[in-house]
Amino acid sequence: MGEVVPGEWRICTAPTLPADFAAQWRGRGPSTNIVVDDLPDRDTARVLAGRGVEPLLLPITDSCTNDADDSAGRGEGCPGAVSVIQRLATEALGAPSGSREQLSWFRWITGHQVGFILWQLIAELLADPEHTEPNTQETMADYVNAYSGMLLYAGSCPRDVYHRLIRPGMRAWHEAFSGSWAPDYKLVRKLMRNRHGSRLDAPLRDAVELQQEVHDHVARRLVPDGTSLLQAAHYQTTEQRPLLYMLYDSFFSTLRAPVQRSQVLAQLMRRLAKIILDVRANPLPRPDMAGLSPEVGAPISALGAGLVGVCVRAAVAAGSPASGLAVVAEESRVKAVGPAGRG
Repeated sequence: MGEVVPGEWRICTAPTLPADFAAQWRGRGPSTNIVVDDLPDRDTARVLAGRGVEPLLLPITDSCTNDADDSAGRGEGCPGAVSVIQRLATEALGAPSGSREQLSWFRWITGHQVGFILWQLIAELLADPEHTEPNTQETMADYVNAYSGMLLYAGSCPRDVYHRLIRPGMRAWHEAFSGSWAPDYKLVRKLMRNRHGSRLDAPLRDAVELQQEVHDHVARRLVPDGTSLLQAAHYQTTEQRPLLYMLYDSFFSTLRAPVQRSQVLAQLMRRLAKIILDVRANPLPRPDMAGLSPEVGAPISALGAGLVGVCVRAAVAAGSPASGLAVVAEESRVKAVGPAGRG
């Protein structure tokens, strides 16, 4: 890290990771190589049900999940993990109880981590020349709906816990801590703001519109006056953007390194399984409908009630072999509740 002059503050750059970092850790880290379908059945609930936050290992943003060396694995998926998640969505498996603070912190960090992975998967599809094809847009709609579900999941904490625990934690990390510092969001910003140049089919268009409504709803519920930490700090950003990315990632226990797509999917499956176990034992609170029109409130309420199904759909879309997506989707016994049902 270089010589530190006594009494002098220095901004350190990110540590340089060896090129074979991912290979060195393959099989060692709990979040980079414990694939759901590798877990013995008798241990699945015990291992997954814990609410400890796990570090997330993602590829460097600009490379997204398009690792040329892992291209062969892109069509294989992880159907075993998908079948485990489908089973967890229907079997009677509980999650351990904990304090409101423990549950809120786990949901805030884990929900954001899943969002990061979903952004990368959406960006991967947007980069596909065939991203305007109906099947591809349907998959993107599943990912966007899952991201909306993660907004509800992460933001499901009681308002007093948010202002006593989560918001002060972010402020302690940086007084102007901002979601605009999320490294992966730039990959999907135009789509999420409904400004993407390509034509969007109805399911994807509805999913994007619902995502915007859910984001605004969660923000209003947690911060009624609408003042973000960035706004409250009256902060003029002087740090270089890479440093802000590092600050944001580090708060959410996220590391960047060469990592294979299969490992990204394994981490997604593990988190979706833990979220399903959590939500089945501790359903999300019904959204406050005050100030929401029925056209807006009803889809948000349905999304929260159907979060388990939304997670299953995302798992099917991400983890099934490319040639078997439709088959596995039809076999899923949990129907996702999404914006396409607005009527």
